[in-house]
Amino acid sequence: MIDNSKNLVPNKLYTNVQCTEYMLADDYDTMPATYVKFRLSDVSYTLVALELGGNIDNLTDELILVDKNYNVTDALVAKVYAFPGTIVKQYYINEDGSIVVITLKPVSSASLSMLEFTQFTGQRIDETYKVVNGKFALVSTRKYKEKVYTYSQLSSKTYNLWDGNEQPVD
Repeated sequence: MIDNSKNLVPNKLYTNVQCTEYMLADDYDTMPATYVKFRLSDVSYTLVALELGGNIDNLTDELILVDKNYNVTDALVAKVYAFPGTIVKQYYINEDGSIVVITLKPVSSASLSMLEFTQFTGQRIDETYKVVNGKFALVSTRKYKEKVYTYSQLSSKTYNLWDGNEQPVD
Protein backbone atom coordinates (compact mmCIF):
# COMPACT_ATOMS: atom_id res chain seq x y z
CA MET A 1 0.00 0.00 0.00
CA ILE A 2 1.34 3.43 -0.97
CA ASP A 3 1.47 5.89 1.93
CA ASN A 4 0.20 9.35 0.94
CA SER A 5 -0.11 10.64 4.51
CA LYS A 6 1.73 13.84 3.54
CA ASN A 7 -0.94 14.51 0.85
CA LEU A 8 1.63 14.98 -1.91
CA VAL A 9 -0.65 13.45 -4.54
CA PRO A 10 -3.14 16.09 -5.77
CA ASN A 11 -6.66 14.91 -6.62
CA LYS A 12 -7.70 17.43 -9.28
CA LEU A 13 -9.41 16.39 -12.53
CA TYR A 14 -9.08 19.35 -14.90
CA THR A 15 -12.11 20.38 -16.97
CA ASN A 16 -10.86 23.20 -19.18
CA VAL A 17 -8.03 23.82 -21.62
CA GLN A 18 -6.16 26.16 -19.28
CA CYS A 19 -6.14 23.53 -16.50
CA THR A 20 -7.53 26.13 -14.08
CA GLU A 21 -10.97 24.62 -13.43
CA TYR A 22 -11.26 21.22 -11.89
CA MET A 23 -13.34 18.84 -9.86
CA LEU A 24 -11.92 16.75 -7.04
CA ALA A 25 -11.25 13.06 -7.52
CA ASP A 26 -12.70 12.11 -4.19
CA ASP A 27 -15.15 9.29 -4.77
CA TYR A 28 -15.13 5.69 -5.99
CA ASP A 29 -15.54 6.57 -9.70
CA THR A 30 -12.69 9.08 -9.75
CA MET A 31 -10.21 7.66 -7.22
CA PRO A 32 -6.67 6.96 -8.43
CA ALA A 33 -5.73 3.64 -9.99
CA THR A 34 -2.13 2.54 -10.59
CA TYR A 35 -1.61 1.42 -14.14
CA VAL A 36 2.15 1.18 -14.56
CA LYS A 37 5.32 1.18 -12.45
CA PHE A 38 8.84 1.99 -13.61
CA ARG A 39 12.04 0.98 -11.87
CA LEU A 40 14.46 3.89 -12.07
CA SER A 41 18.21 3.56 -12.42
CA ASP A 42 18.39 4.83 -8.83
CA VAL A 43 16.83 1.76 -7.18
CA SER A 44 15.84 3.79 -4.12
CA TYR A 45 12.67 5.00 -5.86
CA THR A 46 9.91 3.61 -8.05
CA LEU A 47 8.04 5.78 -10.53
CA VAL A 48 4.31 5.01 -10.44
CA ALA A 49 1.75 6.33 -12.92
CA LEU A 50 -1.66 6.97 -11.38
CA GLU A 51 -4.81 7.64 -13.36
CA LEU A 52 -7.49 9.76 -11.71
CA GLY A 53 -11.04 9.60 -13.06
CA GLY A 54 -10.87 6.12 -14.56
CA ASN A 55 -14.66 5.66 -14.72
CA ILE A 56 -15.54 9.13 -16.04
CA ASP A 57 -14.66 11.22 -19.10
CA ASN A 58 -12.09 13.50 -17.43
CA LEU A 59 -8.71 11.89 -16.80
CA THR A 60 -5.57 13.19 -15.13
CA ASP A 61 -2.41 11.13 -14.95
CA GLU A 62 0.05 11.79 -12.18
CA LEU A 63 3.54 10.44 -11.85
CA ILE A 64 4.50 9.77 -8.27
CA LEU A 65 7.79 8.76 -6.70
CA VAL A 66 7.66 6.10 -4.02
CA ASP A 67 10.58 5.12 -1.80
CA LYS A 68 11.44 1.61 -0.59
CA ASN A 69 9.02 2.00 2.33
CA TYR A 70 6.13 2.91 -0.04
CA ASN A 71 6.09 6.55 1.06
CA VAL A 72 5.23 9.10 -1.62
CA THR A 73 8.12 11.54 -1.94
CA ASP A 74 6.87 13.70 -4.85
CA ALA A 75 4.13 13.97 -7.49
CA LEU A 76 3.88 15.52 -10.95
CA VAL A 77 0.76 16.07 -13.07
CA ALA A 78 1.81 14.60 -16.41
CA LYS A 79 -1.31 14.15 -18.54
CA VAL A 80 -4.67 15.92 -18.80
CA TYR A 81 -7.43 14.46 -20.93
CA ALA A 82 -10.86 16.02 -20.52
CA PHE A 83 -14.35 15.38 -21.85
CA PRO A 84 -15.10 14.91 -24.64
CA GLY A 85 -11.56 13.64 -25.21
CA THR A 86 -9.29 16.65 -25.58
CA ILE A 87 -5.67 16.27 -24.52
CA VAL A 88 -3.67 19.32 -23.41
CA LYS A 89 -0.87 17.73 -21.39
CA GLN A 90 1.06 14.57 -22.19
CA TYR A 91 4.34 12.93 -21.19
CA TYR A 92 6.94 10.41 -22.23
CA ILE A 93 9.91 8.83 -20.48
CA ASN A 94 13.31 8.65 -22.15
CA GLU A 95 15.70 5.70 -21.89
CA ASP A 96 17.92 7.73 -19.55
CA GLY A 97 15.02 8.04 -17.08
CA SER A 98 14.29 11.70 -17.84
CA ILE A 99 10.62 12.62 -18.09
CA VAL A 100 9.35 15.10 -20.65
CA VAL A 101 5.98 16.76 -19.94
CA ILE A 102 4.45 18.58 -22.92
CA THR A 103 1.82 21.23 -22.21
CA LEU A 104 -0.27 23.29 -24.61
CA LYS A 105 -0.79 26.67 -23.00
CA PRO A 106 -3.56 28.78 -24.58
CA VAL A 107 -2.38 32.27 -25.49
CA SER A 108 -5.78 33.86 -24.76
CA SER A 109 -6.91 34.36 -21.20
CA ALA A 110 -10.54 33.78 -22.22
CA SER A 111 -12.01 30.71 -20.61
CA LEU A 112 -11.96 27.80 -23.05
CA SER A 113 -14.35 25.08 -22.01
CA MET A 114 -13.64 21.67 -23.48
CA LEU A 115 -17.12 21.73 -25.01
CA GLU A 116 -17.00 25.20 -26.55
CA PHE A 117 -13.87 25.58 -28.66
CA THR A 118 -13.27 24.55 -32.26
CA GLN A 119 -9.70 25.87 -32.23
CA PHE A 120 -7.40 27.99 -30.11
CA THR A 121 -3.96 29.55 -30.37
CA GLY A 122 -1.56 27.91 -27.99
CA GLN A 123 2.09 27.58 -27.18
CA ARG A 124 3.72 24.20 -26.66
CA ILE A 125 6.05 24.03 -23.69
CA ASP A 126 8.25 20.99 -23.01
CA GLU A 127 9.60 20.56 -19.49
CA THR A 128 12.23 17.89 -18.83
CA TYR A 129 12.57 16.42 -15.35
CA LYS A 130 15.09 14.12 -13.69
CA VAL A 131 14.62 12.38 -10.38
CA VAL A 132 17.03 13.82 -7.81
CA ASN A 133 16.90 12.66 -4.18
CA GLY A 134 13.29 11.52 -4.46
CA LYS A 135 12.03 14.71 -6.12
CA PHE A 136 11.19 15.70 -9.68
CA ALA A 137 13.84 18.28 -10.59
CA LEU A 138 13.17 20.50 -13.61
CA VAL A 139 16.33 20.42 -15.74
CA SER A 140 15.18 22.23 -18.88
CA THR A 141 12.28 24.07 -20.48
CA ARG A 142 11.81 24.45 -24.21
CA LYS A 143 9.19 26.78 -25.66
CA TYR A 144 7.77 26.69 -29.16
CA LYS A 145 6.18 29.33 -31.37
CA GLU A 146 2.45 29.85 -31.10
CA LYS A 147 0.26 27.67 -33.28
CA VAL A 148 -3.44 27.13 -33.90
CA TYR A 149 -4.67 23.82 -32.45
CA THR A 150 -8.03 22.44 -33.47
CA TYR A 151 -10.51 20.47 -31.46
CA SER A 152 -10.32 17.60 -33.98
CA GLN A 153 -6.51 17.43 -33.59
CA LEU A 154 -6.59 17.37 -29.80
CA SER A 155 -9.42 14.87 -29.60
CA SER A 156 -7.80 12.34 -31.95
CA LYS A 157 -6.82 9.14 -30.17
CA THR A 158 -3.62 8.92 -32.24
CA TYR A 159 -2.37 12.52 -31.89
CA ASN A 160 0.65 13.09 -29.67
CA LEU A 161 1.42 16.63 -28.56
CA TRP A 162 5.09 16.15 -29.49
CA ASP A 163 4.19 15.36 -33.13
CA GLY A 164 2.87 18.85 -33.92
CA ASN A 165 5.83 20.13 -35.98
CA GLU A 166 6.02 23.28 -33.88
CA GLN A 167 9.02 25.54 -34.36
CA PRO A 168 11.22 26.21 -31.30
CA VAL A 169 11.47 29.79 -30.04
CA ASP A 170 15.00 31.03 -30.62
